Amino acid sequence: MTWNTNAQAALLNRVPMIRRWLFWATPKNRATGAVETIAIWDGDDHEYFSPAGSSRLYLGAAGLFSVSPLVTASGTMIQTQEVTLSGITPASEQLIRGYEARLAPCDLYLALFDPATSELIGMSRRFVGVIDGAPIATGAANSGSTATIKMVSTARNGTRKAASKKSDEQQRLRQGDRFRRYGDVSGVADDWWGSNKGGTAPTTVSGLISKATGK
Repeated sequence: MTWNTNAQAALLNRVPMIRRWLFWATPKNRATGAVETIAIWDGDDHEYFSPAGSSRLYLGAAGLFSVSPLVTASGTMIQTQEVTLSGITPASEQLIRGYEARLAPCDLYLALFDPATSELIGMSRRFVGVIDGAPIATGAANSGSTATIKMVSTARNGTRKAASKKSDEQQRLRQGDRFRRYGDVSGVADDWWGSNKGGTAPTTVSGLISKATGK
């Protein structure tokens, strides 16, 4: 996403600005399974922002928030990004332990502010993807813990297996669904409905399977 005209002019003229990161995700509630939203930014107070056209409440992380260096690339390469929360705040505690955050859709925006007035100049989306992990590292005695939210870009969707590679065993895990029951022999069955190649075509699924397997 590109910067608005105000932000472009400020960047072009090298106007002093304050940079803030805005992280947003939609994890599932562990208790109910419902999809909920949570947003965190590296400001001091809770603030409402509208980066995607709708208002979101971003919880302040009081500066205990850092983002790994951004890598911008074109094409279908899968990008990775990390957001580190130094010190387990109530917001990060809810995201990682209160919700089921794995594979939750998320995005990351960079916002620019006027240092004199604290007014928002503009914001731009820097990353969009899903959460791939959120390990918590516990420090030594008298030191704080950190939580690292690991994200992968939406290009990862292209690595999912095609439906033709799924097995009956995996499908049966879905409450006994037998949709792929005959998938293993579908490629060797040379008859189709209504055909009669050298004999009477089977008129039932069981007959078709017998024809293909010899059983």
